Amino acid sequence: MVSDVFVSDEPETLGLAAWAVGEVGFTSALPFLEALRGRRELVRVYVDGEFKQKPLGWWAEEAICKIG
Repeated sequence: MVSDVFVSDEPETLGLAAWAVGEVGFTSALPFLEALRGRRELVRVYVDGEFKQKPLGWWAEEAICKIG
C-alpha cells in the first residue's frame, strides 16, 4: 500500500518513493506528495545512470507534475 512508505520520516526513503510513484503515475500518492512539498532536506536518487540531488520537496513537486 502506498501509504506505508510515506509513513517514514527518512528523507532518502521519501525522495525515492516520490520519484517512483511519479514515474508510474500512481494517483493515490498525490495527497502524500502534497504533504512533502515544503520539505528542504537534500535527497540523492540514482536516475538515468547518475545520482541527482535535489530538495525532497522538488522530488515531490516533479512527481505531482508527472502524475498530472
